[in-house]
Amino acid sequence: MALLPAGSPGWPGSLELRAVSVPGRLMIDQSPCRASLGFRGVADLGRENAALGRQAIMDWISRSAQAGDELARIEESVDPAVAAGERALAATPVEVVLTSLDPPVIRYEPGGVQTEWVLVTGADATGRILDQVI
Repeated sequence: MALLPAGSPGWPGSLELRAVSVPGRLMIDQSPCRASLGFRGVADLGRENAALGRQAIMDWISRSAQAGDELARIEESVDPAVAAGERALAATPVEVVLTSLDPPVIRYEPGGVQTEWVLVTGADATGRILDQVI
């Protein structure tokens, strides 16, 4: 491939390289990481809270029925009010769980450079696109 410099005999102007840069795109989806930490969308959160609420009501009904049964058996030697108080103040064990996070979803679309050679004539900035390089 040979390029003739500007002002060469038989070549009326000069070549100019015009380049347009197309940026790449990087997309990072943090949804799996957030889900493993317990952060969820509105729909998932609503379903989970509904299930937790239902379980809490069932536990409360069970405890209330158990307390009523204990109070009904007042003839036993154990004071049912004291037993209910001891159960309410009993310490719940603390559980620590170490777990790993799900990795984020990373997608990359590479960019590029679009180039074209333009024949510039004299001082005129307009030119014509070359189909071939001499």
